[in-house]
Amino acid sequence: MDYLCSLRIISNYILIFIMNRKHFLIAITIASMACLNGCKSEKKATAMADTDQEVIVDSVVSTELKTDSVVFKKKAKGAECKVVVDFPQGTTELDRNIKAFICDLLGKSGPFGLMQDEKSNVTYTGDKNNGKAVVNFFGEIYAATMKQSWNEIQELNENSEEPMPYSYEIEIRLEEQTDQYVTLSINTYSYTGGAHGSSMNYSINFAKTYNDQVAYTINQKMTQSIQPLLRKGVIEYFKEQGETISDADLNNVLFIDNNTIPLPAMSPVLTTKGLRFEYQQYEIGPYAIGMVNFTLPYKDVKGYMTQEATELIGNY
Repeated sequence: MDYLCSLRIISNYILIFIMNRKHFLIAITIASMACLNGCKSEKKATAMADTDQEVIVDSVVSTELKTDSVVFKKKAKGAECKVVVDFPQGTTELDRNIKAFICDLLGKSGPFGLMQDEKSNVTYTGDKNNGKAVVNFFGEIYAATMKQSWNEIQELNENSEEPMPYSYEIEIRLEEQTDQYVTLSINTYSYTGGAHGSSMNYSINFAKTYNDQVAYTINQKMTQSIQPLLRKGVIEYFKEQGETISDADLNNVLFIDNNTIPLPAMSPVLTTKGLRFEYQQYEIGPYAIGMVNFTLPYKDVKGYMTQEATELIGNY
């Protein structure tokens, strides 16, 4: 226990104060594993029998996801914490699976998730239908962890200036929903010393046809063939940021090997505007370029999508 405690103190004092690409890629891996644990591979939407229009309408209404926004805030000397969750209010299979996902994600998140291993994950064993209890449970753990770590750093800095307050925020919001799927957005921000904080912004889909998380939406064997679309999307992202970048410039601006932009660690997400690609800090470029994201129209990207994903977008 003393060894682990010392390791955490040293990590806080040194590693967290030096933002580097490797650590952020580890964080992305943790987040992607947390999300993909909820996915069942090779799911196929169940074909609906031909039935009358009135029955179909009733079915759509019954699968509407309703949520209640639950907020936890705590501020103390040296530490601030905020957790916001749009928590499902129903008892359907879709509601239950999203609640389980939220509990699992919160248990694998937190201000120091970067340095956690599987044994550090927190499991919520209370009533998963009580959104306030779930959010308060994890919020209190996050706040206590931040406060303890800040105190440890302050003790190491006996005769130096008091460290900046630590902060951690996570939001899980209902972004949008259609008759076929739900889109949840997950945004986190953590400051634990150093020149700047760190963020992760990504989204996931749950299918209403089989009430579970959608697996990776792009056929990952097509990474090479989809390169023209990925490069076009990244160039468009820079354009929206007020930067003019040519296709030839990308190889020098981005952290990529063999002139190939990788697919994002987090699955591209279904939206009503198209398929959105979201890259995290340091995933394909330096901190200064921000979190690259862009949306490709379904008419352009549909041929690269998995069967599961194309079944959910219908005739786009």
